[in-house]
Amino acid sequence: GYNLLFPTLHTQHSGAYYDIISVPENGEIGGFPSGTEAFYSFNYANIHYVCLNSEIQNSNSRNSAMESWLTQDLAQNTQDWTIVYFHQAPYTRGSHDSDDIWEIFMRGMRKNILPILDAGNVDLVLSGHSHNYERSYLMKGHYELEHYEDAVVYAEKVLQRSKLENRVKSDAKVIIARSAFKTGDEVKAEEAYKEVEKIATGELKAEAIYYDAYFKNKEGNYKVSNAVIQKLVADYSAYKYFGAKGLIVMAKNFYELRDAYQATYILENVTKNFSEFKDVMDEAKAELQRIKTEEAKTNESVNPDEN
Repeated sequence: GYNLLFPTLHTQHSGAYYDIISVPENGEIGGFPSGTEAFYSFNYANIHYVCLNSEIQNSNSRNSAMESWLTQDLAQNTQDWTIVYFHQAPYTRGSHDSDDIWEIFMRGMRKNILPILDAGNVDLVLSGHSHNYERSYLMKGHYELEHYEDAVVYAEKVLQRSKLENRVKSDAKVIIARSAFKTGDEVKAEEAYKEVEKIATGELKAEAIYYDAYFKNKEGNYKVSNAVIQKLVADYSAYKYFGAKGLIVMAKNFYELRDAYQATYILENVTKNFSEFKDVMDEAKAELQRIKTEEAKTNESVNPDEN
């Protein structure tokens, strides 16, 4: 049973709380039906709220039902703001340390749930357990608002922490790299992307490899740049955006290597196969036009206006 000190058995979904409180487990007020009182969502005004149970999975045992439901719920959400709340804080240095080996629930939320929240564009995460006030650094928010100097300041504060997972470290490094690139400091951007490539995985790794090829093109190392792009396309084919951008760099490399035919062939294929990326299409078309214009100066058979 349960007592006044522990009115709820959170691992069994039973107790006084479950007996007294009714929650929208069937999507009665918005949200995707969960079919359980253990985790659920609802809408209020223009905000989508998601309540998770951080005690039903941990770093050693995942709860696939909650993960699957959460992914579906966030995918169908159309509210302006999304707030997620649960008990065990994924990051904290308060009365609990989320990196301690025995904090399996905290590390479980960080490992298994945070990637879903990131992918679902969640705006705010609230948690308890560690009884003090903390907030995460606002590096991503400042970057999206184009406050690049502030983004770098917060990213560097993140990197000052003594214990950092590579995922968090690569997030901070890539914010520094992107911000430097946006402000025209390509030297700093190149240095930061080199650090990202060492520790990142997945899409961030693909992004770092693309910029490695980009900077090698800028330095005139065209053959080496092409070799990097071949690695990008072969090993990270799931990340089509950076693969497509890499092909544009490859076309530039071939043109500098005096192979206009290969350059135009690549660019024409990019315009045919990557229409979902407008910026890639625009860049490929502009580069294709530039090459045709240059070739027309020395070859009367080339029509720069031909599509």
